[in-house]
Amino acid sequence: GSGILLTNVVPGGLVYMLPESWAATIRAFGLCVILMRSGLELDVTAIRRIGMVALRLTCLPGICEALAVSGAAIWIFGMPFPLALSCGFVLAAVSP
Repeated sequence: GSGILLTNVVPGGLVYMLPESWAATIRAFGLCVILMRSGLELDVTAIRRIGMVALRLTCLPGICEALAVSGAAIWIFGMPFPLALSCGFVLAAVSP
């Protein structure tokens, strides 16, 4: 919401008037807010009680999706395996 306001309220946008050195700080702050909000919603005692099931349910879908995408990237585009694997993990990280 705030990015839309900063870009569209003033003709030319307020964002473009900010110093370039602030961009990394603003992005890092936004990432911290997102991670803190998601971390505060976790019930740590329930995760400890469930144990390895929580770890498998967290990691395996992303790993399987990354491997499937990397296999498709190798087959369709002829990518080398490390590049295809990184492509798969990037796509798995941003998929809904």
